[in-house]
Amino acid sequence: MSQNIPSPVVKAAPVTWRQRLPQQRLTVEFMYLDLNLCARCLATEAHLAEALTEVAGLLDAAGIEVTLTKIPVPSLEQAVALGFSSSPTIRVNGRDIHLDSRESHCGPCSTVSGVDTDCRVWWYQGQEYEAPPTAMIVDALLQAVCGSPGTGAPRAPIPDSARANLQRFFEAKQQRQEGAGAGVQNQNGECCAGDGCC
Repeated sequence: MSQNIPSPVVKAAPVTWRQRLPQQRLTVEFMYLDLNLCARCLATEAHLAEALTEVAGLLDAAGIEVTLTKIPVPSLEQAVALGFSSSPTIRVNGRDIHLDSRESHCGPCSTVSGVDTDCRVWWYQGQEYEAPPTAMIVDALLQAVCGSPGTGAPRAPIPDSARANLQRFFEAKQQRQEGAGAGVQNQNGECCAGDGCC
């Protein structure tokens, strides 16, 4: 005679959304040529701060730690070491948030160096911006948290045109700093051509 033996009931703990998130830490790097005069770098810094503020509650609730590092890039050697090809750059977990590295003439950086200098322009939702919109940065942060492959490009060698632009900028800036009366002044009359130039 066969007996009906009930099968054991196995109860698993429910999986929470926090457990499904593959990334528990965000490392954000903001790299730039100039934070004294360059409107693009200054606006990017401000938009990055806004984006981090917008997602702070969500990331905190998810137990995700955010580390922000601001990195001035003072030389071509450091640019090469960092894989920095265009200013400004934002990386999340080592990946550039912007896949397209287009540049256009940057008046303030040209003033700092004394030669024509190009800086990054950002494309987002079919429009060009001189600084990344806050929403673009928020999107990149959330994609990184969710492990989306669309988060950005890994470090790549610096393209020849970008390297030539950076080399021209750094060489001219150095020559300008070494010359007499080399200082460039910002709106407050303070020197902004580099560390200790005036």
